[in-house]
Amino acid sequence: LGAVFAGCLFPMEGLISAYIQNSFYLQNKDEMRDEGFMWCAVFVGLAGVALFGYIMVYYGFTVSGERLTRKMREIAFKSILRHDIGWFDMEKNSSVILTSNLEKDANAMALATGHNLGHKIQLMITLLLGISLGIGFAWQIGLVS
Repeated sequence: LGAVFAGCLFPMEGLISAYIQNSFYLQNKDEMRDEGFMWCAVFVGLAGVALFGYIMVYYGFTVSGERLTRKMREIAFKSILRHDIGWFDMEKNSSVILTSNLEKDANAMALATGHNLGHKIQLMITLLLGISLGIGFAWQIGLVS
């Protein structure tokens, strides 16, 4: 949910900026000022959505990624402990190699999940919303993107 909110920020910022630029062409000075204040309030609201979205993205995906990494480490360690004593005497199964493999695998899992996954989802939402807004407002230019 946070990745969706964070992913919508940049296309919405572009849309709001277009409406702000459009309000500069109003003839009435008071109407221009009121329109400017309204779009400033919308930007403040967008900042609140950004704060909420980014907190949810980084908290949610980091916590879930760390839990998944911890669970994977526990499973891998239990599978190492199930082997016979003679298995540890082989050169390829020394304690140094096993612990380094355990650490490498856990780090690879942490890089594949966590906030990296949240960032990828956020980028996909930004791309899809940007293209759909481009097609919706100017389909000729949107098709190029």
